[in-house]
Parts: sequence; structure tokens; C-alpha cells
Amino acid sequence: SQMPTCKSVIDMGSGQGFTKPLFEKLGKTWIGVTLGPDALVCQQNGIPILNEDFSFLPMVEKESYDLVFSRHSLEHSPFPVITMLEWWRISKQWMCVVLPQPVFWTVRGKNHNSVVYYDQAKWNFEQANWSIMWENQTEEEMRFMLEKVR
Repeated sequence: SQMPTCKSVIDMGSGQGFTKPLFEKLGKTWIGVTLGPDALVCQQNGIPILNEDFSFLPMVEKESYDLVFSRHSLEHSPFPVITMLEWWRISKQWMCVVLPQPVFWTVRGKNHNSVVYYDQAKWNFEQANWSIMWENQTEEEMRFMLEKVR
């Protein structure tokens, strides 16, 4: 409701398209970014995805999507600030990031290259030119709604 002009979403690390029906129910155009077996499942089921590394999206033009969405995917990047700079490039205005709480999930896990604590997450956002609009924390997750700093 705070973003009435948000019409399109690119879901980073979208897996098999779990969030697609949620965003479409809200009237948003959705596309996912995923790799490997999940990309094959999406392609077989007609789910729109980019079969690419979400840190490097040369085929996506600057400011192509209103919202970049990432739930439990940024921690898989070995260089989250660089990844978020790419997301800044392709976003028109917003980014929503859901990160795992290290105390709950630990800092280890399959391909978990950059699980961060709250202060580090905030610092990374600043370094990548994102400003926090609002945030919410639970025992399991940190949720951030961010806006581009121009």
C-alpha cells in the first residue's frame, strides 16, 4: 500500500516460483531468477525465469523492474554488496530483502557465503546505495524494505 506505483517484480533466487502467485494476486508482473534444477522445472512448467546468476544480469536493462525481491538468497552471494549494486542498477526504485537471523540459522549452511548480522546488513545496504524504508525482525528472519539512494 505504500508503493502504489509498484507494478513489476524480479525475484532473485526464485527457486521454482514460490512467490509468483503471491505477487500476481497483488497485481504485480513477476519474473524469477534461478539456476540449475529449479530453472529446468520452471521452464518445463512455463514459469517465467531468467536462468542466470543473480549477481550478474547483463541481459537486464537498467531500471527494468519496480521491485527487486530477495528472500533467503542474498546470503548465497560471495559478495553481497556487489550483488546489491547490480540489483540497484536494474531496480527502478525498491528492493525487499529477507535475510536469515544468524543466531537462529547459524552462519553455516549449503552455499551460505555471507550470512550477516543486523549491523553488517545495514552497512552493506549503505555501501550499495540503499536506504531502509522500514524493517521487521523475528527470531528467524530480518526483513528490510529499501529504496534507492540516488
